[in-house]
Amino acid sequence: MASKVWDDLSMCNADFSKIFHGNFPLRRINALELLYLDCVEYNVRVSAASYAKYYFHLRSIYKSLKLGHLSAFDSNTPLNLEGARKMQVISEDYEERIKLLPPPLRRRSRTISSQVPSERIVEEEYRYSDLTAAPASLEQLVHMEVKSAGGNSSPYKYTGWSKRHSE
Repeated sequence: MASKVWDDLSMCNADFSKIFHGNFPLRRINALELLYLDCVEYNVRVSAASYAKYYFHLRSIYKSLKLGHLSAFDSNTPLNLEGARKMQVISEDYEERIKLLPPPLRRRSRTISSQVPSERIVEEEYRYSDLTAAPASLEQLVHMEVKSAGGNSSPYKYTGWSKRHSE
């Protein structure tokens, strides 16, 4: 539940059902979620401190039980300019591809299917960190020049906020 509250792209209950290979059927997960929500009277506020505390606690349990290897847990490197540029290109490419999908297929989160191994998803998301590059500052990222996959470059400008609040 905390993941759904805090994460921008949280997993769906169907994903959890697939991860646990049918040990927790989707109907059971949905029923447990509704029961939990009823017990907490739909108050799902989770403080940042509590979320961080339990996130790192669960992560250390996962690592100590040696349930598998997730490279995301080993990647504590800060974002650098080259990594930010790569992420920007990938993000723009994804945004263009998602526009081509019919509306019912657009989703907030990525469902793990039997056709896409979960290891591949983790590799795709975390392979762009470079340990040798200098870390990037927020100012550099905000004013960076974005290069698209086609080689065109343009300075990144966000004008939506100023238009909304200038009236």
